[in-house]
Amino acid sequence: MLSPLTQIAITLLHDIAMHEPHEAIGHCTSPEELRYIYTRLEQKGMICRKEKATEKATEKATEDAGADTYTTCSYKLCRPLCEISLLEVLEAIDGHLNCNHPTTEAFYTRYGKVAQKLGVVNYITRLYLSEIKLIDC
Repeated sequence: MLSPLTQIAITLLHDIAMHEPHEAIGHCTSPEELRYIYTRLEQKGMICRKEKATEKATEKATEDAGADTYTTCSYKLCRPLCEISLLEVLEAIDGHLNCNHPTTEAFYTRYGKVAQKLGVVNYITRLYLSEIKLIDC
């Protein structure tokens, strides 16, 4: 139900909150996608660069023009994770919910309480969409 880009953004926010680098993210997405996510989350005021990390990243980038400074260790949250909503993340990255299929067990297992709420959203959205006939469009 959550797009891969949204899932990555959520994971990055959790990792930044926990002060943990997430090496696996770099292997499952392109540097351009990561740059896009970090930039959008920063523009929307959810994350900002750490001062020391910024200085070090700037020095390193000067030394190595190809250096990628988009890492969870280079950022901090601008407000607590509990104050950032899924809607804000979706809007920040121009994300969407995939309601094309019923919610799977794997989704419920992975997202717990959130999956229950999103499962209802998915069900209701699918129900309403099924009632819209093309003749009415």
